[in-house]
Amino acid sequence: MKHVVILFIGLVLGVNQDSQASIFQLPTNGDNVVGVLQYQVVSGTETLLDVARRYNVGYNEIVAANPGINPWLPGDGRRIVIPSQFILPSKPWEGIVVNLPEMRLYYFPPTTQFSDRRVITMPLSIGKINWSTPTGNYRVKEKIKHPSWSVPESVIAENGLERYGNRRIIPPLDEENPLGSYAILLNEPGYLIHGTNKPYSIGMRVSHGCLRLYPEDIAVLFDYIERGMPVRIINQPHKVGKRKNTIYVETHKVLAEDVDRHGTNISPIVSEMVRRVSGTKVPDDIWRHLDRVISDASGLPTPLLKLPDTELGKQIQMKKISSNP
Repeated sequence: MKHVVILFIGLVLGVNQDSQASIFQLPTNGDNVVGVLQYQVVSGTETLLDVARRYNVGYNEIVAANPGINPWLPGDGRRIVIPSQFILPSKPWEGIVVNLPEMRLYYFPPTTQFSDRRVITMPLSIGKINWSTPTGNYRVKEKIKHPSWSVPESVIAENGLERYGNRRIIPPLDEENPLGSYAILLNEPGYLIHGTNKPYSIGMRVSHGCLRLYPEDIAVLFDYIERGMPVRIINQPHKVGKRKNTIYVETHKVLAEDVDRHGTNISPIVSEMVRRVSGTKVPDDIWRHLDRVISDASGLPTPLLKLPDTELGKQIQMKKISSNP
């Protein structure tokens, strides 16, 4: 009941400021943008990481949204952007969807859990460059409250066993247990969604492939997910959205290993833009603006183009296009 109350408060406010997962009603009119941007004035010696946790966003998100600001010493009285608006990931909207470049999890509860369709979202950490979290379609295999942790050979090789007091199994709730209080096992051996003993690492590439959540977020997710639920892990650095006839674009940094292997491919976002604005001429300056948005990779949904509001407006626009030489 406690989590239900907290989540309801988050729905009323748009974004929960009590460090709990954010929850929004799913758009039913073809839109796919949720939430609103917020702003916060830094107080005293607090860091961007302090603000990020309070607003349930990750290190990567708050740093990208506030370029040029020192995350450790932002400065008393400085006004910063809270990246609390999101373009939803590509469909299907069911179960858990994790977008790796965004470092964010989206959970789409079945209607049996709420009276209407909703989405719950929370930031996370993903695997290091040499321990990349794999993409693919998986399922929840098991849920474990207060898990112990068997130190993998790979971690011992990297850190040495002495770091853990020569222990091979770290007991539940131990300060050295990286799983935190809850663990969700996937049907891919060795990969979990779990809490953390280092909350300020959320929004960083720090794990050996697992997905880490804030302790308060994994507690919420643990209560809602069920065994057998689908988990889709995707790699979608660029997203196109629509809200109230306005096209938005949200871009994140491409994963380093993707740049090394394939370069930066913007074809998917251009194709999605073309699909979204079908029948509407896109001025050249909008395409130039898109280039800047992709380059900035701020992670903020950026309004790019206003579509005609009515069918008549679309017909007029189409007539202008067809009459151009």
